[in-house]
Amino acid sequence: MQSIQQYANAIGLAFQVIDDILDATTSTLDLGKTAGKDASQNKSTYVTLLGINEAREMAAELHLRALNAISDLPNHQHLTDLANLIIERKS
Repeated sequence: MQSIQQYANAIGLAFQVIDDILDATTSTLDLGKTAGKDASQNKSTYVTLLGINEAREMAAELHLRALNAISDLPNHQHLTDLANLIIERKS
């Protein structure tokens, strides 16, 4: 259970970091929602706090942390696929 909780915490935060990156770097058409909305509303995001490159590094580290958390679990491929999808998403 601890492995699943560590995975969930890491990949949940990675999802938010990726969401912040996409909001700052993707067009409204590609994103499927209003791009740049966070910046226009002066929201604190991982991009505004860290910058694009460091936010990407953080997402990659969280992704790795999530995968490491479940690496010893049997049948973890679905969770691995989900983590990869979250990190690689474009919208």
